[in-house]
Amino acid sequence: MKIFVAAPFGSKLDSVGTFDLRYRGRLEQLHRRIEEAGHSLFASQRNEDWGHAPLPPEGYVPIDYYELASSDVIIAVLGADPSLGVCIELGWASALGIPIIVVAKHAHSSTMISGLHRVSKVHYIAADLEDSAPTDQELFEQLQVHLPGGTVDEEV
Repeated sequence: MKIFVAAPFGSKLDSVGTFDLRYRGRLEQLHRRIEEAGHSLFASQRNEDWGHAPLPPEGYVPIDYYELASSDVIIAVLGADPSLGVCIELGWASALGIPIIVVAKHAHSSTMISGLHRVSKVHYIAADLEDSAPTDQELFEQLQVHLPGGTVDEEV
């Protein structure tokens, strides 16, 4: 199964383009667990070498759209301040009928995100990668339950 992992990017880069190391570590653990479970994934952070090989918008937007459109599910990591890019990717996934797993400490902070399950297949996991809990293993176990073939097709 192909999984598109959407997560904050630009807001996690410092003034010289270095990605926040703690946040990167959490994302890399998530990526590793997804791949160890036998899935393939796309993440723009990896595609642009964590900020070391940035693409201009006319380069990365079509790539991200194509990769999302060819995915079986999107895991959208919102972060403390939801990324506009992640929100756009959520809209694309919803319009394309791609199942969505939202990872957010407070998904209800946006009525559009908290109501998305009314028009799309969405599951919400209350977590924030900036917190130490849940652990990477606990988060992946929660995600795995909602991947296609799990319970993602059930009514929320």
